[in-house]
Amino acid sequence: MEQVDPPKDDATSSESLGEQREKTVPDVNSAGDQCSKESDGNEGKEETAKIPNSKEEDPALPSTSTGEEGMTADSSSHDDPEGNADEKMEESKDTDDKIEERQGTDDKGAKQVDGDDQLEEGEDRNNEHPGREPRDAEFTSEIFKIMLRNLPTRFGFQQLRKMLSGLNLKPKKIKSLNQKDYAFITFSCEEDRQKAMEVLNQHTWKGRKLSTKLARPNEDPMVALKRKQESQGGGGKRARDDQNTDEDLPIEERLNNAVTPLWKQDYQQQLKEKQQIKEDLLRKLAISFVNDIPAIRSHISEQREKHGGLCCPLEDVKPSPVVTGYRNKCEFSIGKNPEGEEKTVGFRLGLYRGGQISVVNPAACLNVPENSKAVVQSFQTYIRQSSLPAYDPMTHGGHWKMLTVRTTQGSGIMAMVTFHRQSLSKEDVEKEKQELADYFGEGEGKSCGVTSLFVHVQWQGDKNAIKFDHIYGERYITEELLQLKFRISPEAFFQVNTPAAELLYTTIGDWAQVTKITTLLDICCGTGTIGISLAKRVEKVIGVEMNEQAIEDAKENAAINGVDNVTFHCGKAEDLLPGITNRLHSCLDVVGIVDPPRAGLHQRVVQAMRRCPKLNRLIYVSCDAKQASNNFLNLCRSMSKKQKGVPFTLVKAIPVDLFPHTSHCELVLLFERNLNKKSEASSNNDGSST
Repeated sequence: MEQVDPPKDDATSSESLGEQREKTVPDVNSAGDQCSKESDGNEGKEETAKIPNSKEEDPALPSTSTGEEGMTADSSSHDDPEGNADEKMEESKDTDDKIEERQGTDDKGAKQVDGDDQLEEGEDRNNEHPGREPRDAEFTSEIFKIMLRNLPTRFGFQQLRKMLSGLNLKPKKIKSLNQKDYAFITFSCEEDRQKAMEVLNQHTWKGRKLSTKLARPNEDPMVALKRKQESQGGGGKRARDDQNTDEDLPIEERLNNAVTPLWKQDYQQQLKEKQQIKEDLLRKLAISFVNDIPAIRSHISEQREKHGGLCCPLEDVKPSPVVTGYRNKCEFSIGKNPEGEEKTVGFRLGLYRGGQISVVNPAACLNVPENSKAVVQSFQTYIRQSSLPAYDPMTHGGHWKMLTVRTTQGSGIMAMVTFHRQSLSKEDVEKEKQELADYFGEGEGKSCGVTSLFVHVQWQGDKNAIKFDHIYGERYITEELLQLKFRISPEAFFQVNTPAAELLYTTIGDWAQVTKITTLLDICCGTGTIGISLAKRVEKVIGVEMNEQAIEDAKENAAINGVDNVTFHCGKAEDLLPGITNRLHSCLDVVGIVDPPRAGLHQRVVQAMRRCPKLNRLIYVSCDAKQASNNFLNLCRSMSKKQKGVPFTLVKAIPVDLFPHTSHCELVLLFERNLNKKSEASSNNDGSST
């Protein structure tokens, strides 16, 4: 059996997240209401990113799991490996007891690392996920927790982690709060906690003598929900109403409300809503332009007058060519259905942190294709025949945890099973893998047509990158897009709606206005789909991507399609792009295309693009333009010591709907600049600071 190692990309901070290809989800739980890019959060909001491995997550991604897989790090100002975080208060006036009482409310400004099993795609990461002890009704992930006090006034979150690691301590979770001189650290056992307290109480860091004290654990969300229901009279209808649930509705309707919240609306009405959302966003962006960049106030005022308050023309949303069964990647949880039946494969009705652990079969879901549903049903039959129980998110016992299904418009079907080893021997695990391969290869499961089967085996304490064991069939599936072929490996990013992706890439190609003298910069290129689709229209394509497996797929995709004028570079764009753009002085025309994670690009990427001497046109594809708005502002700011290079102008935008029945859609923005224009180098008084 072959092993496929996914990318070894580190996503340790909000800075590096600007170049993560694969995506982190927002505060949603459904198969429909999530976004297709890995991200960090809004300023001041808690958001998590996986460590050490980033995974693809996208807006219509099903809620899949319990949310306790993997080390995670929240993105906020502390997450600064160079120690450049905002200054914290030197002395906290809060008493320790008040601090502990308030720690739940302070979470919005927190950075956090979980050292449990790896977080799974589709699970909310804005909460604290349960750990492993104790396994009873009073379960909480923070039972072995301390408060670390008298931290220095300035430190990077990664520096704190490195300091703890250098002292040979074993933290399971670290929570650092913005502008505070204390942090909370959780350990896996009492022995580790006691050792940490002894070591840290004797340690001086950055001139500050550290001290510790025991800290009270936060309550597990399921326990908290149960306690709340009991206090409201046993969780009757009034309690359910207070929790804004729809438990009186049929189960299929509840699931569709969670997975595809716009499913009851006519598709044309959905498009009108999405158009309105983007109009509202561009109105707010116009205000930001006026407030932050005095040099373009006159231009923006003219645009607002012409376009109903918008900062640029907004073309009508392009509808998806298909509105049902469009998702080519779905992740399914495994657990009990609402009736308590064991080992059901499907989607959760809500977030774990909201107390939802019931799983419902996806048969009624509008956006899940029939071949994925067939794999779900077949796999559910298999695990119900198995003597091994499903993974339990409250006790962390059990084995069967998640099923991911990837499909193509042809016959390719890839299934990936996440299995928790627990105390099974290696021989027992290998036996289970072989039985699973036999079931889908020659047994009852053969009828569902799986062509590629992988298993990811987890075990307690595993902190390594995810490894998929290839146990049956082909190692890849192949999709056709714009008459080109693209191979898809287990961890490769590929847009979840292939027909709509063709529409998106066609729009990008039209707006890019490339010619045979154009050098195309494909930033966050993933598996190379955009660059390869335009390669025959340009002189050369340069792709940049931090995901190693994606780069390997991109190179193979170029070879499959006979494209030889592309080069792909593996690494963070903020590290690679300055050197790449410096070598483009001899190019006659440079066009950039960026399709970044939800939070947008690292500021150094924006700076590198502005300094590129021949880059005069930029296509920005955003799945969350609100989060990426700082990128738009920084592209257009007047030249200054920090913002070198001629500024861009936002010319026009258009929404493209890749996610019917959800509120999400991509927004394509065109930026242009006149490189012959003499911009005043002294325009430091534009009111902006970046």
